[in-house]
Amino acid sequence: MNVTKEKLKNINVGDIIEFAEIDWRVLEKTSDRVMVISEHVIAQRYYNPDELDITWETCPIRKWLNEDFYSIFTDEEKDMIAETKVFTSGNSNETTEKIFLLSMEETYKYSSYVKPRSGYQSWWVRSNRKNGDGINYSGLFRGNIYSIADGVRPVLNLKY
Repeated sequence: MNVTKEKLKNINVGDIIEFAEIDWRVLEKTSDRVMVISEHVIAQRYYNPDELDITWETCPIRKWLNEDFYSIFTDEEKDMIAETKVFTSGNSNETTEKIFLLSMEETYKYSSYVKPRSGYQSWWVRSNRKNGDGINYSGLFRGNIYSIADGVRPVLNLKY
């Protein structure tokens, strides 16, 4: 069963909820929203397929998350997704997102909830590096990995 705004009020950090037929892990809860990450990799994508100099602001995977992936949600689900201001360390402007990736710093902050589990694979983190950064299947940082399609674990804030 999909989570509702009313049910969000009663969940806790670390819980797994279903939203848009995807399992999400609750990373943080405030007075009016919860931040969640997909429990599993939901897609394989290249971070920067054309190997251009990019920032998170111009990254193709950011566009894919906020356009193509965002389009899978119903209007009711879209209404629950809060806009989030995101800062990516390095040479980048603050951006406003509906859907984003964790940064490396956020991955460490929420490490007890995003650590790899049996069957997990590597996945991207938000970065300003041309070649992208990620977390490998053992939960370790890896960088400079543009040449592969890697897992995507979207993050979003749900308002209630």
